Amino acid sequence: MASSCDEEMEKPKNLISEAEMIQILTEVQIAEAKIGKLSLLSVDSSNLAYQKLESTIFKKYKTDSAAYKRSFNFYAIQPEVWAKIYEGVVKNLEVKDKKKDVRGI
Repeated sequence: MASSCDEEMEKPKNLISEAEMIQILTEVQIAEAKIGKLSLLSVDSSNLAYQKLESTIFKKYKTDSAAYKRSFNFYAIQPEVWAKIYEGVVKNLEVKDKKKDVRGI
């Protein structure tokens, strides 16, 4: 008898593609870094600022927080897929960092 840990999670409705998830997570990482650099005095202020950035990201990719969370959870329980997604995120961040260095920003 298989345990619930061995069972695969059912593919959620409105699953965000792996490629798009890489793009979204890249922007989420950048948003989190921006909020961290703001040194806001309260957690509430940080959360509000992050929620605004997150909302902008979701609008850009024509998705919402519910689809993002379902997709995040779906991919996160698949170690090989999750590793591939995060390799893409790291690669994107490295490219963005190199472009920043080239521009002198």
